[in-house]
Amino acid sequence: MESSEGSFEDVANPLGSEPRGHRHWDAASGPRVGHAGDHIELEDIPALVQAGAEKGEVLWRRLENDRFQGIWYDMTEIALADYLAPTVSGVVATGRIAVLCRERGRPLKGFSAVRLGRDGIRDLVSSTIAHGLVRFRVLALAGSGWSCQRNAAMTTYAFELCVGEFPNIYNAWDRARAREPGPVVSLDAVRDTPYTDAAEERPGEVIQRLLPDTSDELAEIVDLRYGQGLDLGQIATRTERSPRAIEGLLYRLKGRLKEILPDRGARPQKRNHEQ
Repeated sequence: MESSEGSFEDVANPLGSEPRGHRHWDAASGPRVGHAGDHIELEDIPALVQAGAEKGEVLWRRLENDRFQGIWYDMTEIALADYLAPTVSGVVATGRIAVLCRERGRPLKGFSAVRLGRDGIRDLVSSTIAHGLVRFRVLALAGSGWSCQRNAAMTTYAFELCVGEFPNIYNAWDRARAREPGPVVSLDAVRDTPYTDAAEERPGEVIQRLLPDTSDELAEIVDLRYGQGLDLGQIATRTERSPRAIEGLLYRLKGRLKEILPDRGARPQKRNHEQ
């Protein structure tokens, strides 16, 4: 069947694994298997979303034909997400995202990739991509989405949408984090608890007693940081880990300590033998 929007190629799959008319599409004049022109297949989508405007327009017309739903749109969204995941992760992990947002008039207050840690980066990136792709479809349905006249590749356009969404995602994350009780910020808090004779032990030993599943490697990092006062760079040299990885390990450790130690706002009771 043909229409002003294009036509499906009604080809039966001999293996019976696909519905008729789903895999092939010709935007110009109907079935043209093996010919050049506007004929595209599902396998072409990853390349088309990264192609220039002219080739991308063929896919866009196909998506418009389906009102941005169905198997062709699902595959397009997957291809965009596959491109965006490492791209958005890269600009967040390097801090480049702060520059991009500032250039767009939306600076990120207190942004630091080290402060986010690996888990924070992963959560922000996944949320940003999800929101960016929702906006991609909303704008497309409204008739103001990607255009071969206005935009470069669809991936570039989708990335710009993600940059636009990131300040909202980051600010929500920052507000939620501010409402959480702060983690223990140093082992001085551990030494004040009734659970340990920290003054007689190495910091790493204290942690392993409070949290028995703490690895020897993490206990060593605690000793180097809080016992010997080394900075993250010095610890990285000794442990063959990156400073960012060490920062993340210590932050998560502090979070676990926060769960088992008394509220930092209240001075813990001294043990009987200390009174």
